[in-house]
Amino acid sequence: MFGRISRVRKQYLNRKKALTIGFRFNFMGGKNIHVLKPNINFKLLKERKEEMVINVKNRNMDVDVNNVISVYDQYVVALQKLENLRSQKNQIANSVKKASKEERPELLQQGKLVKQSLKTITDNTKILYDELVELGMDLPNFTHPDAPIGGEGDARVVFTSGSKTEFDFEPKTHEELGRDLDLFDFDAGVTVSGTKFYFSKNEATFLELALINWVMKEISQFNYTPTLTPDIALSHVAKGCGFNPRLDSNHIYSIEDSNLCLIGTSEVPLAGQYHNLETERSKLPMKSVGYSHCFRAETNVSKMSRGLYRVHQFSKVEMFILCQAEDSEDLLNEILDIEVKILQKLGLHFKVLDMPTQELGNPAYRKFDIEAYIPSIGFGEVTSCSNCTDYQARRLNIRLKEKGPHSYLHTLNGTGLAIPRIIMAILENNQQEDGSVNIPQVLHPYLGFTKIVPKH
Repeated sequence: MFGRISRVRKQYLNRKKALTIGFRFNFMGGKNIHVLKPNINFKLLKERKEEMVINVKNRNMDVDVNNVISVYDQYVVALQKLENLRSQKNQIANSVKKASKEERPELLQQGKLVKQSLKTITDNTKILYDELVELGMDLPNFTHPDAPIGGEGDARVVFTSGSKTEFDFEPKTHEELGRDLDLFDFDAGVTVSGTKFYFSKNEATFLELALINWVMKEISQFNYTPTLTPDIALSHVAKGCGFNPRLDSNHIYSIEDSNLCLIGTSEVPLAGQYHNLETERSKLPMKSVGYSHCFRAETNVSKMSRGLYRVHQFSKVEMFILCQAEDSEDLLNEILDIEVKILQKLGLHFKVLDMPTQELGNPAYRKFDIEAYIPSIGFGEVTSCSNCTDYQARRLNIRLKEKGPHSYLHTLNGTGLAIPRIIMAILENNQQEDGSVNIPQVLHPYLGFTKIVPKH
């Protein structure tokens, strides 16, 4: 097994190497902040194998759990052989010191053979580890036992707030309102950047800035540090968060000839800032609210992709928490409560959904979405929040200084506001028969107007 690497495994590793720029196993130690050094709990995975097999099936994922555990078992055997050879090497070295002149040549020859075997097994153990971790990075988190099983249609409504907007006239879509009020230029977006890009103009520009300013202040009142994040991240940081820029090219923009990608959410830099962090319990929880542009190479074509609902670039405010394991469920409820209060203050009708297994991203242990009522499309997702337990922390090496079974911290994230979708909801729900649009009262202090009116 350890004398050579099979051709199949060589091909496998070469393919994986091409996909994991920025990911290397630092087997002999040493520090490099640009190296991802995940600590996936494969022992726990093996103990809960059947649960993970069912979990992968419930999430409708194509992951071979048995193969991961098989490679793990090979790695454990390799480590034991490595340890035995190191012990033999030390024993021979000690014997040489005490040996007679006649005994030394044979002992030295034994030492030479052990040294050669040690090098071979060390190299193969590194390869096994790299393969194991690469396979492990594709595994999903475990799932909360209360999460509904199934697809999008199996989401469970937790509660609703408000009621549908009633009109005594034929309401316009946000695209029609944007055209009549001169708020957006989709044609110019296509000319400059391609489909699903747009220009925001006039009052829509001020409305976006007002929403960002207002929601950042709202959330920071709950002890979240207001943060402006980079819009670009190292690919291995995104991968540590559970996103794979090289394999998920349908959703993530990778920058050619680099190990960089455009972020799809500020969750990535907000989590990535803690890469390789060791901290103390007294400093937890660490809460941030970040603003960034987000970039998503989505290809969905439906009524839910029209206008502002699904664009390639948009502004978003995101909450992120780093906490002790025992606090993460309560803090998920805190994030959800903040999201609810924000949408209520904007006067929107919405429903909170406990999301089913097939709608959970790899990192999510549990996830709640909020869908707001938008007259032209019905209900559409405007916020989401997730408890990722220690999934991201193990991949980004974020932990307590003290050692123990729960030394890896838990991470949570939640949308403050996804700006274009909220603008879409505000315009369509607050339109008047004369073609104007009333602005939610909470935004008045951030604007020089309370209504958007036709220009002629």
